[in-house]
Amino acid sequence: MSSQRPNLQANLSQTCSSRPNQPQGNGGSNPQNRPNYGNTPPYSPHQFPPTDASTDIGSSGGEESRPPGWYLPKGFDVLTLATWNADALLQTPGTPTRRRKFATLERLVRRNLIAVIQETHGSPAQWEELQRKFGNTCKIYHSTIPDQRGAGGIAIFVNLALLNQCPNRPTATTLIHGRALEVELIFPHSKLTITGIHNHLDTPQLETSLAEHCARTTSLAQADPYGTHLHIVAGDYNFRNGDSPTYRVSPDANRRTEVTTEPSPSDRTKLKKWLPYTSVSMAHYHPDPTRIGHTTNATDGNYAHASSIDRISSSLLGWQTPTLEMKIDIPTPVTDARTTCDSDHVPVLLRIARRKQRAKNDRPIPKWVAQHPKYKEILNARLDAANIPKETEPFQALQILKHEIRIASKEAIKEIMKKDPTNPHTRMQRVLQISRAIAYNDPQLARIVKKADPQLGECFTVSEDGLIHITNTTKFNETTAAIAKAFHDQENRENDSAATTQGKKNRTNHLKRLNDQWSPFSRKSVNLTITKQDGSPTTTPEEGGAALSDHWGQVFSHKDIDLCLADAILRRYANPIDLQHVHIPSEASFSAFLRHAKHSAPGPDGIPYAAWNACSSHCSY
Repeated sequence: MSSQRPNLQANLSQTCSSRPNQPQGNGGSNPQNRPNYGNTPPYSPHQFPPTDASTDIGSSGGEESRPPGWYLPKGFDVLTLATWNADALLQTPGTPTRRRKFATLERLVRRNLIAVIQETHGSPAQWEELQRKFGNTCKIYHSTIPDQRGAGGIAIFVNLALLNQCPNRPTATTLIHGRALEVELIFPHSKLTITGIHNHLDTPQLETSLAEHCARTTSLAQADPYGTHLHIVAGDYNFRNGDSPTYRVSPDANRRTEVTTEPSPSDRTKLKKWLPYTSVSMAHYHPDPTRIGHTTNATDGNYAHASSIDRISSSLLGWQTPTLEMKIDIPTPVTDARTTCDSDHVPVLLRIARRKQRAKNDRPIPKWVAQHPKYKEILNARLDAANIPKETEPFQALQILKHEIRIASKEAIKEIMKKDPTNPHTRMQRVLQISRAIAYNDPQLARIVKKADPQLGECFTVSEDGLIHITNTTKFNETTAAIAKAFHDQENRENDSAATTQGKKNRTNHLKRLNDQWSPFSRKSVNLTITKQDGSPTTTPEEGGAALSDHWGQVFSHKDIDLCLADAILRRYANPIDLQHVHIPSEASFSAFLRHAKHSAPGPDGIPYAAWNACSSHCSY
């Protein structure tokens, strides 16, 4: 695979740094110190940077501080990125419009490690002033159209705390003046590449070249043998891809009506140009419109319309997602944008966080294990051997049951995966195991997978010092995707054969979201979130809980009432209920309930209903 950049018009390379007196470029003047950008992956993050970088500001230090399977340096467990078309950010100085736009920009820069801003406009003097304004919080990389201060312009704001973790100066490359800019941040053990685009190009050739460049850079990131190179493309794509509708907006901007979900002919033309990139990248999908435009020469009159053309995509692959928490949102409805920042555009926010690895005894029991006949056989044999006395105190008996349920699940997993290694469930578990092994640097687990699944095992090696190295990234990516497809196909067949219920519908939607992340073409990450009363989305579990509490708090909160009046109403209108012949539900009733709740999520203890159902004959306490 060629590492050359596309032959783009007015290609200009700018190398910038927030710290003076460092070697030029990515590895100093010595070519041996430079990362390899040839046919091999673009950076070997588990080899230390040049020797003079080990004492540099922000260096992570020794081998023991390496953050395995993660894209940011130690101390950064969450990657936050925003993209926003600022709609002539630096024009009309001193006006209320500009002040509101700057307030939006300051929020984005303050709350995100990286902010990609399009249509900035501006003169060199204005950019110098902007850098002074944000100099204590971030470094600004920007590109403008020469001699056109009132058109185009793109900037990438990078948080200084993150920037200072780069042992050598980051590079910023103008791919197309004022339209496409790329920043490479190389950390001691990982690499992050950000490509910002304002896809309003003069010639089709430029757009084709830009799409091909993004595809090459993403493919290089996916070829990293350690899984620690991430490429993100963010910005204004300037076309709709048909996966979210266009809305007609009412004159008062308070209502919107769906018009169409089909892309226009010009959108289809652009989609075809970007196919080389969209076929290898993962789209972080958000259904809400981000832009208000104006339709002219419409048969039923001109009107304002809202659509989604501001997007974020990444090089993430399906096998990398199980250890990540990903969320993409817009901070406010697009119909409110003009009142909040005097723009017809709203930002798009991406949040990628590392999942904390649970202790083995705290991990949920997979539902497919709890529903497997082998698990029921092993569990009941253990419970028969335990022979819990009937007079055992209920809480104590419950603890014994939970202990036996967990032990039985571990034994069942070993038996099932050993006796049926080609089963789609078994192979999918091996994929999840190697994903965890790479993400959390677990060489013991990687060796288990290598021995148990030869097809997967021949794609990676584990060194004597415990370093996991993917030796054939193409085959590894294709094999994991094929295994996931076989697993999801089986899950869909089982779900289709089930009775039609709301649980089945939810399960179908869940399986579709999972399958989208593994699709060999047009991968997509979709998230669900809770919105606040002002319409903005929550970004953390704590915010979600607070939003639910705010919404339902008044319903369930204590309310003072007239007790005498309530008593009089009850005596007159309420029918008394005789509870003398009411009994606790029988064991058969509980078993019937558990059978219908087999797809319900487990509670905090990680034990699904299906696991309790497997030991129903021992639960009559």
